[in-house]
Amino acid sequence: MESHREANSMASSSLTPPEVPMELHAINRGKLVKSLLQYLTESTRPLHGFVLLQGGEEQTRHDTDHAELFRQESYFAYLFGVREPGFYGAIDIATGKSILFAPRLPAEYAVWLGEIKPLSYFKERYMVSKVCYTDEIVGVLHDEYKEQGKPLLFLLHGLNTDSNNFSKPAEFEGIEKFKTDLNTLHPILAECRVFKSDLELALIQHANDISSEAHVEVMRKTTVGMKEYQLESMFLHHTYMYGGCRHCSYTCICATGGNSAVLHYGHAAAPNDRTFEDGDMALLDMGAEYHFYGSDITCSFPVNGKFTSDQRLIYNAVLQAHNTVISAMKPGVNWIDMHKLAEKIILDSLKKGCIVVGDVDDMMVKRLGAVFMPHGLGHFLGIDTHDTGGYLEGLERPKEPGLKSLRTVRDLQEGMVITVEPGCYFIDALLAPAMENSETSKFFNHEIIGRFKSFGGVRIESDVHVTSNGCKNMTNVPRETWEIEAVMAGSPWPLDKSSIHSENGKHTNHPQNPKSHLRKTLIPPPTHGSTRVPQPPPPPPPRHSSNLEDPMCDADESTIGQDKAIDDTMCEPGESDKDIARSFELDDSVIGSDKTSADYYFDSYSHFGIHEEMLKDVVRTKTYQNVIYKNKFLFKNKVVLDVGAGTGILSLFCAKAGAKHVYAVECSHMADMAKEIVEVNGFSDVITVMKGKVEEIVLPVAQVDIIISEWMGYFLLFENMLNTVLYARDKWLVNDGIVLPDKASLYLTAIEDAEYKEDKIEFWNSVYGFDMSCIKKQAMMEPLVDTVDQNQMVTNCQLLKTMDISKMAPGDASFTAPFKLVASRDDYIHALVAYFDVSFTKCHKLTGFSTGPRSRATHWKQTVLYLEDVLTICEGETVVGSMTVAQNKKNPRDVDIMIKYSFNGQRCQVSRTQYYKMR
Repeated sequence: MESHREANSMASSSLTPPEVPMELHAINRGKLVKSLLQYLTESTRPLHGFVLLQGGEEQTRHDTDHAELFRQESYFAYLFGVREPGFYGAIDIATGKSILFAPRLPAEYAVWLGEIKPLSYFKERYMVSKVCYTDEIVGVLHDEYKEQGKPLLFLLHGLNTDSNNFSKPAEFEGIEKFKTDLNTLHPILAECRVFKSDLELALIQHANDISSEAHVEVMRKTTVGMKEYQLESMFLHHTYMYGGCRHCSYTCICATGGNSAVLHYGHAAAPNDRTFEDGDMALLDMGAEYHFYGSDITCSFPVNGKFTSDQRLIYNAVLQAHNTVISAMKPGVNWIDMHKLAEKIILDSLKKGCIVVGDVDDMMVKRLGAVFMPHGLGHFLGIDTHDTGGYLEGLERPKEPGLKSLRTVRDLQEGMVITVEPGCYFIDALLAPAMENSETSKFFNHEIIGRFKSFGGVRIESDVHVTSNGCKNMTNVPRETWEIEAVMAGSPWPLDKSSIHSENGKHTNHPQNPKSHLRKTLIPPPTHGSTRVPQPPPPPPPRHSSNLEDPMCDADESTIGQDKAIDDTMCEPGESDKDIARSFELDDSVIGSDKTSADYYFDSYSHFGIHEEMLKDVVRTKTYQNVIYKNKFLFKNKVVLDVGAGTGILSLFCAKAGAKHVYAVECSHMADMAKEIVEVNGFSDVITVMKGKVEEIVLPVAQVDIIISEWMGYFLLFENMLNTVLYARDKWLVNDGIVLPDKASLYLTAIEDAEYKEDKIEFWNSVYGFDMSCIKKQAMMEPLVDTVDQNQMVTNCQLLKTMDISKMAPGDASFTAPFKLVASRDDYIHALVAYFDVSFTKCHKLTGFSTGPRSRATHWKQTVLYLEDVLTICEGETVVGSMTVAQNKKNPRDVDIMIKYSFNGQRCQVSRTQYYKMR
């Protein structure tokens, strides 16, 4: 790790401070004049007068002559962009004309502070109509005023709802010669600042870019034993050195350990001076300011560069809230709703981590979220960190805990810039009373929460621009745990995948995983013992969803029904696929003793949830319906056998298509319901439901014309009914009969899946502080069924095996197939993914569906087989190997898998054999 950090010790930047166009402030003035005239028109007031603002004055330190670094008053900066102190500015609302008034400087200024600029310099620099001296304000404004009587001055006076301070109206000698209005300007000007122009957004983006870069630099250089102020120093140096940011948006918060539970740590009484220790979390809230426009970014990370399980739990709770809120943001969304959404997600995660117990909705009612996140979700950002406009006139601040800290309660609108900064903190001053309160103490796991007493907190903060149809995150820092660990190990940001080195075939950091959903292992539910785990209904189709009649988008049509010919690189000389398959019988010494599903397979299909899931899988059900309804010539006056009929849906389709008779065979108790369904729908004379095993029943007929079945299981062959279909084919199908579907092809591809692999496998290293790593080996052997995002695919899709159901023998389902996976880009491979295609070739038009990642999701999803190694692969490099698939010797409905793979790449070399069991 140290070598990485030494290599990065000389920081650099690709950023250059942008030129600031003074047109930005001219646009701001124009926006104000337009809004002010609209207000005056609607209130039937005269359309004349001057907006007059007084700029900031230079301040000295107490009674000394030490001048504090000057920063312009924000409203004045917004309208005029003037960086010097002592100015006034006026805008004629009737003409839009802008006038600056500069201080008349003494001659000695030129000796001590530099050249005294002429008025023409300020006129050109700040793009105003006219520049005069401050002692000329009265005369100039009277001369400019074209109406009768005293000129009207709109002065700035109003409440800042964040500080509860009032803005200071302009004061000057001779103001009594004007009429003044202290009420009109402030709310209008404050609202103008809420909505950012493109030029303003560009400055905020630069502040974000350089601050993001600085955060990454600090993260990379953080080591145990440093002082908190060293992190602050590195940030300030980087933003000034490379970003031209002399000012910070606010006092830097560099909190570690327990200090990270102090929300506004870093002030004079807590000055970022702790020496942090191994095991601490750091919470760094720092943002640079460029030409008045700021940024506000918070990163949280372990100071030693590796998350513990507890740190990961809290961090991911906050990250999920952060990401979910940003995904939901768009015009019209209310900010209170977003705050509550973040609270609920964090509470849900804490419940999963056993920190809190009970009903999360009840926790929300009791405002338990405020105990862990007492601050608001975010605030407007612009010229001020807590920018104006949070509470319009008439909007009341909520009174409830947590919600009362919200800096705005408004609906989001296009053009707003707002921070998203959920957090989770263990603050004793909040936890102790809540854990003693009779209404809230029941929600706390008092034993577990004690472990987090000195944890501190986690905050994740990004600056977000609300667009016309969503939002844009302007912040670019590592957020995922694996990204943070990669950067802290020396990787550049954004991650340059080619620079991450392999050690013994494994990696310490991982590429991005675009998924955020939950995977499910193939473990029998304890309620009824079914090994086909009921999955949630498939998600709605993507906009590019394929046609259900021809959804074979993962397969090359030229290969349907035939294996691709490739080199059999992993088979022993002289051995055929069948020889290897026959010899591949994994005994308990390899797989480990386990209980199979033989005894409860059929009873599992008596549960309605499984049938509901399959019927709602529109890819599956609609394809079968299309095959039958659009090919009625196949079914007209034919005898059909429905193997594994379930609810009888396929039998109903066949009967409606004109079948002479349909025999629906179902072994589970669902057969009783199928009989009732057939009767209710008026097909009792066409459909005969028979309860029992296909191998044991006696059909009333000697032969059938068509066998139809949805026999496929996960991984095509797990818990499938293929052998039953083949038995029925051999016993009852006429010579020229049809099996539907008649072709099934199994495919293999490779994916990057760092985040979930780490979460699933490395989780066992530390479970609530205990070493359970002995479980890792078993966990690796359990394939997972889940929907894989197509963007994770790193290689081509390799056809392993095509099965012709009309011709194959029962033993053909056990096989060994070679594969060759070619990388389509530089990336990492964490897992192999198997999926299958099904085709009905006897139809008038080739019809089928795919269960692959590029197709619409089905209840079969895909099967993920994690590799022990992480393969660093470059575009064009290949992984070669073989997959052996065999029925389990105890229960033929279960599947044993052996994968041999070899990779000899530029950055990684691996050769390994792995075993998997699908139970």
